[in-house]
Amino acid sequence: MTQPQADQSWSEPPAESGDHADDDRRTGYLELFFDLVYVYAITQVTTLLGADLSAGGFLRSGLVLALIWWAWSINTWAANAVSLRRAGPQVAVLLAGGGAFFVAQAIPDAFAGGGAWFATAYLGVRLLVLAFYWFGLSAEEDHRAALLTFAPGAALSPIVVLVGGFVDQPARQWIWSAALAIDLAAALNAGRGAFHINAAHFAERYALIIIVALGEAVVAIGLATGTVERDAGFFFAVVATLALAGLLWWGYFGWVAEAAEAGLRSRSVHARGVIARDLYTFFHFPMVAGIVVVAVAAKKVVAHPGEPLPDGALVALGLGLALFLSGFVAGRLRAQGTWAVERLAAIVGIVAICLVLRDAPAIAVVVACGAILGLALVVEWRRKG
Repeated sequence: MTQPQADQSWSEPPAESGDHADDDRRTGYLELFFDLVYVYAITQVTTLLGADLSAGGFLRSGLVLALIWWAWSINTWAANAVSLRRAGPQVAVLLAGGGAFFVAQAIPDAFAGGGAWFATAYLGVRLLVLAFYWFGLSAEEDHRAALLTFAPGAALSPIVVLVGGFVDQPARQWIWSAALAIDLAAALNAGRGAFHINAAHFAERYALIIIVALGEAVVAIGLATGTVERDAGFFFAVVATLALAGLLWWGYFGWVAEAAEAGLRSRSVHARGVIARDLYTFFHFPMVAGIVVVAVAAKKVVAHPGEPLPDGALVALGLGLALFLSGFVAGRLRAQGTWAVERLAAIVGIVAICLVLRDAPAIAVVVACGAILGLALVVEWRRKG
């Protein structure tokens, strides 16, 4: 079976030459070190969700993950625009990473006694990164002008988060939701600016956060094995959940990662900011969120493979896979104006399986969902091959 080419499904005709200076810069070791903190943050989100699989638990965990996502994304945009070879930017990234550690540490208690700690650290990280971004563009007036379309809202949002950290529930979650709405409005407004995007670096950074989320899924499966008896059920549960994680990897890295980067490269300087915002900052979030939610479900499957999944874990499995696939569906629709039919069909099939097999053993549900996902990816692969 031949590997499909990056077929421009996420792209436009190539832009004129001269638009893509320094377009082959790759992720540096400092950024990889910075991402280690977000490995911890994602682990903490799975802990928060695993402790409460009610509807409210899903919403609160999603809210925290979205706040973390914006902090990580803004740092990624800044590091894409500003060289990290100088001491000043390096110190700024290290300080932001240190602050993000305290944000992550407070996540399991973010809606209880740790809300003020979470919000204070979050404010510090966000404002530090914005300052690093702004001052790093001192020699690029046009890029700075673009940043001005985003920075006021991006500075206001963490201040609103801080306010929410000092009030009790349920007001806290509503205030933090308002902060996310401000971030979203600021990002939409930023579409008016001409952000200079290094395509290779930008695409690689978002691909790496997918790897971080998949790593958390593998860790969750491994942690669940610690108290499980080593028998045939254990073996098949581990194989099935790891195979599902592998399918998630293939769903992104089989061809989409390459095609998305090619699509970003094909845009002119003035068009890159909008497509980078939509395909990566907006539509990669449901992919990451979906992997995180699937990781929580996988842990429950490995712990009790022969028993029906509790309702919350069953929802986590179906919702997580649907979220992951929806990011690709939205991205294809945005970039090309067509539907990712196989992935859309997989969403419908997975939801149906979770409803029909709700009383079946957990391992059976995972195998069935994996079979539907795998079939959809194979059909898609062959069509593009």
